[in-house]
Amino acid sequence: MIRIKGVFLTKGGHRMYLENFMSKDELVKRLRDFSKTNEKSRTLFYEGFLAKILANFLEASDLPTRPDVNILNYLAPVIARGVEDDAKLPSYKQVLDPFTKHCVSSLTALLSLPSEEMSRDETIRDFTRTLELSTGISWLGILLRSYWDAQYNVLWQLADRFNKDIWQKGLYGLVYAHSHRSGRFRATKLQTSNFCGRIGITLDRGDGVLWFRGMEGNPSSLALGAGPEVPLNHAIEMVEEVILLWPSDPEKQARIMKPMTK
Repeated sequence: MIRIKGVFLTKGGHRMYLENFMSKDELVKRLRDFSKTNEKSRTLFYEGFLAKILANFLEASDLPTRPDVNILNYLAPVIARGVEDDAKLPSYKQVLDPFTKHCVSSLTALLSLPSEEMSRDETIRDFTRTLELSTGISWLGILLRSYWDAQYNVLWQLADRFNKDIWQKGLYGLVYAHSHRSGRFRATKLQTSNFCGRIGITLDRGDGVLWFRGMEGNPSSLALGAGPEVPLNHAIEMVEEVILLWPSDPEKQARIMKPMTK
C-alpha cells in the first residue's frame, strides 16, 4: 500500500482517506500534537491533558502497529479493557487516570446503580471528545459508542418490545386502575408501582432486577429504567417469558396481575 499526501492507495487502487484510516503511529502522533498545541489553551487545556494520557496508554497498548492496519477498528475494545484493568488497581497505579477518576468499573457492562451509569457516561464523553478533537474525525464517537453501549442498546430494544407487546396491550390499563400489581410468569415476577405519576415496572426472578418506567396519562410511553442489576441474557429471558405468557384476554390479564394490598 502506498501513501501519497495523506491518501492511502491499496493494491486494487481503492482510496481510503486519512479521515477514515489511521495507523497506530499516526493516532498517537495526532494525540501528542493536539496535547502540545493546547497545553497553554484556556478552552482546551484539559482535553489536551487527556490526549497526552491517552497517547501514553495507546502507545504502550497491544494495538497492531502495522501501517496498513486501520487502528480505528481496534480502539473501542482496547480502551474498554484498559478501563476494566484500571478498576482492579489503586488509583495511583491506574494508567488511564483521570479518565477513570469516577471509579468506573466498565464501559460495556450493565451497571447496577444510576450513579455508576452517570460516571460511565461521563467517562465515555471524555474519551470520545478527546479523540474527536485530536483526530478531527467527527464520527469517531459514534463508532466507539456503538461498541461500548451495545448491551444497553439491547435493553432499549427490550423496553420497546415490552412497550408494544405488554404495556400497550393491557398492562397500562391495569396499572391505571390499580397501580400496585404483581404477577408471576413461570420464574419471572412482574411488579408495578406508581410514585407521583411515575410508574415503575420491575421484572425479577431472583438473580437481578430489570426496571422499566412509564408515565401516568401517557399509555404509549415506556422507557428503560436506571440500574439494571441483571446479566443481559437473563434480562432477555425475562422479557421473552412475560411476552410468551401474556394473555390477550383482559380478564385473564387481570387474574394474573393482581392488585397488591399493604
